[in-house]
Amino acid sequence: MASMLFVGFLGLLVEHVGKPLTVILDNASVRTARALRPYLGLLQTKDLTLCFLPPYSPELNRIEKL
Repeated sequence: MASMLFVGFLGLLVEHVGKPLTVILDNASVRTARALRPYLGLLQTKDLTLCFLPPYSPELNRIEKL
């Protein structure tokens, strides 16, 4: 359910922005579910680039350096 809401959100984002878009995502199961892959593939053909962060990357999180 939450996965499909996420795909719907991305679809609306692509529609309303209207130009190439890059979205940076963590690897939460809502965003990486196997059932989502066909939908995410379709969205990526519409000027949407999805960049997934590595599973554990404290070097990318500035708060880890304080």
